[in-house]
This record gives sequence, structure tokens and C-alpha cells, in this order.
Amino acid sequence: MNFIKTLFSPVYSLTRALVALVLGLAMIIWPGVAVNTVFRILGAVLIVVGGVSIALALKERSQHDNLITVNGIFDIIFGLLLMVFPGFFAGLLMYFLGAVMLIFGVGQIVNLLLARRSVPVPWGLIALPFVIAVLGIIVLCNIFRAQETLFIVFGAALVVYAVTELVSALIMRRAAKAEADGDNPNIHNIMARRSIRQYTGDAVPRELLQKLAECGVNAPNAMNRQAWELRIIDRPDFFPEDIRGALRNAPALIAVACPDDESGMSLINVGLLCENICLAAQSMGLGTVILGGAVRMLPQTPEGRECLSRLAFSDGYSLRIFIGIGYPAESPDPRPRDLGKIAFVD
Repeated sequence: MNFIKTLFSPVYSLTRALVALVLGLAMIIWPGVAVNTVFRILGAVLIVVGGVSIALALKERSQHDNLITVNGIFDIIFGLLLMVFPGFFAGLLMYFLGAVMLIFGVGQIVNLLLARRSVPVPWGLIALPFVIAVLGIIVLCNIFRAQETLFIVFGAALVVYAVTELVSALIMRRAAKAEADGDNPNIHNIMARRSIRQYTGDAVPRELLQKLAECGVNAPNAMNRQAWELRIIDRPDFFPEDIRGALRNAPALIAVACPDDESGMSLINVGLLCENICLAAQSMGLGTVILGGAVRMLPQTPEGRECLSRLAFSDGYSLRIFIGIGYPAESPDPRPRDLGKIAFVD
């Protein structure tokens, strides 16, 4: 299974294309010579391998090497047969080649369909490997009797496959480059997100706020305990005026609570949840800001404590953070990031 995955890996697409192109052209230009030459070369290789195996086995002269000697003799015999009767084995090879055409044609179709997820791929391009697969079926059925004709057909199919593989490689590389250049929407949202502290004041629809909360609770969390609670506030008058200032007068807020635990994992879970919400909001054209100051302010006044009570978190859960949400009225420049804190460990 690992071999098959490696064989069809896009990493080796250029190599596959070049090998197929050379073999295809050789079979078209010299079909008869190509088949006989291939089998005679294989025969010569087997004879050399068998001779070396026998020589090493005789030198060691151990019981274990008797099997190596026998294998070497069989290698030599099979190599001689390939060199003397290349045409016979060529007939057997045609069925193998037909199977290869079918497998690689189907594999190329799969690669191109996967590539369509990232970049446009014309259906006409997908038709070419389909033709290769059909030719493979024709070869397997042995409709053409002449061996040289079959090799010419197979050579033409290999050339077509090489062209489609080259085009596929270019498409895949363009897709990879597009992701590296920021065309990937997920990466774009991560890089474009800013903390927004000024909003237009327009109300955020509740269906969007619900969707943001759902994105939040789909964040990874320790043991999938989902030890968090969210409260969505979209009423401007819910908090006292001084608290609203600390909350940047955001049109909507999501308050997040979690229980205390000695490991601190609950706080990490809340951080992951907040990141999901912020990135989802960015993709919707909304701005967000993480607010912690108001959390400390609320318990200090009777009005603040009343607001905490109305949030109605479960026993054992404490308010940890607010996320301000709204339509941005500013577009802050990105702040420098210290990439020097990233390092590979050899």
C-alpha cells in the first residue's frame, strides 16, 4: 500500500512523465527493436546476477548458501530464455503493459480530480487519461495481433500519459504556489486577522453569532470534555456604561467561561475556542477583539455583579474572557511578528 501511495505521489510526477515520454518515443520509433532489446537487457542482467550469486555462494561454502546457488542457477536459465526467445516473453509482457496503462490512466484521473479542489482543471484534460485507460483495456483484450503495432499503440499511450502527467504536475505546483503565496483562504484569514477596537455600530445578525459560537465549540479540547460555556450578548444596554467602554462598545459579545482545574487545560481549551471564533468572524467580514479587562471589572461593582449573575454560568464555572464582535470601522496595519522565535530542532 505504501508503494502504491509513493508511486502515485505528486512529488514524483515529473519523473513519471519523463520516463513515460522516453519509453513511449522509443516504442513508436523502434517498436521491434525496443521489445527485443528490453528483453535481452533483462536477460543479461539476470545472467550477471545469477553468476555473481553462484560465485559468492561457492566462496562462502555454507549450507545457507545452497539456496543462493539454486536461485542463481534459475536466474541464469531464465536470463538465457529471455535472450533467446524475446518475442515469446513480449507477448506475455503485452498483457502486463495493458494492465499498467489501465492502472496509470485511472490513477491520473484520480490525481486530476483531486487537483480540481484547488485549481480549475478542464474536463478535456481528464479525458486524456481516460483514453489511456481505454487503450489499456484494448491491449489486454489483444485486439491488435501484430506485436509491433501493439508496442506502437502502447508507446503512443505513454506519450499521451507523459503529456497529461506534465500538465498535472504544473497544475499541482501552481496550486502549491498559490497556497504559499496566500491564495489559500484559511491562511489568508489567519494572516489578515486584526484586533478591531472600533465598530460601525451595525447589529450583527443572530444567525451569524450562532454560527460563530458553533465554530468555537468545534475547537479541539482536552479529552473532548468541552468544559466551557458561552453566552451571546447583542443588547447594547446589557452592561453599565463604564463596562461598555472596557468592552470597546462592540455591538455583540461572546462571554466564555470554564471551570478551574489544576492542569490549566481548561484555559487552553478556551484559547482554542476563541481562535476559532475570531478566524470564522474574519471569514464573514466581521472584526473581533479579545477582552480581559472587563472580566476583572465586573465583580468590583454591584451593577457588574448583577451582570455576572444574569450570564447564569453553571456552578463551578468562572467567566474568563469576552470576545467583542462587530463590523469593523478601522483597518489596523499588521504589527511586527518575531519570526526569530521559530526554530527547527535537528
